[in-house]
Amino acid sequence: MGDVAGRRVLVLGGSSGIGLATARLARDQGAHVAITGRHQGRLDAARARTTGLEAFLGDMTSEADVADAFRRFGAVDHVFLAGGGALFGNVVDLPDEKIDGLIRERIWAPVYVARCAAQHVRAGHMKSGSITLMSGALASRVMAGAAIKHAILCATEGLVRGLALEMAPLRVNAVAPGYTRTPAFESLLGDDPEAEIVRMSANLPLKRIGRAEEVAQAVLALMTNDFINGEVLHTDGAGRFVAPALRLR
Repeated sequence: MGDVAGRRVLVLGGSSGIGLATARLARDQGAHVAITGRHQGRLDAARARTTGLEAFLGDMTSEADVADAFRRFGAVDHVFLAGGGALFGNVVDLPDEKIDGLIRERIWAPVYVARCAAQHVRAGHMKSGSITLMSGALASRVMAGAAIKHAILCATEGLVRGLALEMAPLRVNAVAPGYTRTPAFESLLGDDPEAEIVRMSANLPLKRIGRAEEVAQAVLALMTNDFINGEVLHTDGAGRFVAPALRLR
């Protein structure tokens, strides 16, 4: 297993949550790191709290913006596509534009990243370079109100397996977090997130939800193990094996 010291790491969707935690961990381990995000205010806040980060404004669902981030950062060794929003609701009720948005985040964005990585990963580092995509525990089980997200995450994981062959020797993997404490997750929990987290934790195998830093550790493990390819690494504390703890609102 290698490390990221001296390597160039690009985190798309890295202005908060798991993406920012990964960027910070990579930077702490000596990597040269750049993040992207859709909102300038969040990018500015991330840079203010984390020294040594480059930051580019851009939307991962825009091929032009993804290409611009790669161009501005230059040579790259590892890419983490960290974004991907939540989408809950019955299929018959969900607007087409919301479904299209999730498809763009989970299918088209990885395609854009793969195309750019093929051009920008340093030639001498192809055998130790990587792309890591974001899946989630909902790829492993379905629940009422989450059929669309389940289907699209399954497609993301299928893309990982296919790209692992098409992009070799560049490796392609995914991380699949469970319930993880991030601003985006807390926004799903209603008026009292703390009380809801306590309730959820009681029903989970490890009696707690995950931390963004723990998922970041898994992402770096995928980046630095040169023989992991085409895999999905679950970081959910075995939560996918028990009844869903999240109450859809």
